[in-house]
Amino acid sequence: GKTVGVVGPNGAGKSTLLKILSRITTPTNGSFEVSGKIASLLEAGVGFHPEYTGEENVILQGAYLGMHANDVKKRMHEIISFAGVEDYAKTPIKRYSSGMTLRLATATALYLDAEILLLDEILSVADVSFREKYSNSLEQIGKEQKKTILFVSHNHDLLSQSCDSGLLVWQGTARYFDN
Repeated sequence: GKTVGVVGPNGAGKSTLLKILSRITTPTNGSFEVSGKIASLLEAGVGFHPEYTGEENVILQGAYLGMHANDVKKRMHEIISFAGVEDYAKTPIKRYSSGMTLRLATATALYLDAEILLLDEILSVADVSFREKYSNSLEQIGKEQKKTILFVSHNHDLLSQSCDSGLLVWQGTARYFDN
């Protein structure tokens, strides 16, 4: 139920850490244990099929988390509305702008049944209004739904505003610090 910001200079290993926790990359040494379902948003639209509609991709993402399609459909309106793509929900993703894809991927990650959210610098292509909406939602979802959120950002204002604690990554070594 904590929100943890991951900071460090470029090349320090922040994104690699999230890829390891997402099981995309295998660690060269050491081990880790994850307790709960993980939803990761490491790049906007990764895991989305370009020929599928926005709604179909949301259902696909739910399936990746082991959710039944009917459970995902119950949340569909909320996801589509948060993403602001109501007029395009039945349009193939390949017709979406990068910002629309980002918003839908973010909304999907925030509103599906994952207990742990891994988010990597996803706001770099988002517009100002969505950044604000996202920041407010991040706090609300983390606290009310008791989700653990681990996210990388170079936006120190967002991190200090939204995080309970932080993780400093420096030259491949993680160093923990409290706010």
